[in-house]
Amino acid sequence: MAFRGCRSPGADSMKTMRNLLPLALLGLAACGGSDPESLVREGAAALGKGDAGSALSRFDDALDGLPSTDPIYLRAALGRCEALARTDGALAREAFLELAAKLPDAKPGLVVPMSVLPEAPARKATK
Repeated sequence: MAFRGCRSPGADSMKTMRNLLPLALLGLAACGGSDPESLVREGAAALGKGDAGSALSRFDDALDGLPSTDPIYLRAALGRCEALARTDGALAREAFLELAAKLPDAKPGLVVPMSVLPEAPARKATK
C-alpha cells in the first residue's frame, strides 16, 4: 500500500527517461541517411521504384554543400537530371547543360542542345 505523497524509488529515473526519449529519437533521425553517398543511393533506389519526386529530393539533399570536385557530385547531379527528365523535360535539359558547364574537364561543344544536332540517318530494318 502506497502512502499519499510518497514516490517509488524509480519514479524520478522514469520521468527523466521519458523526457530524454524524444531527444534520442530526434538524434537518431538526424543521423540516418544524411551523408551524400547514402542520399545518392536512396535517390537511385527511388528512381528505380518510379518515385522521381523522392529521388529528386534525395539528390538535391546530397548536392547541398557538396563541392563539384567531390566524386559523388557527378553521380548526384546526373541522378538529379534523370529525376527531372521524368517530371520536367525542359528543366532537366537546363540542369544538364548547367552541369556540363560546371565540369572541370568539359570541352566546349561537348554537350550541345539537341536542337542543333543533325538528324540521325534512318536505320535499315534488320531481318
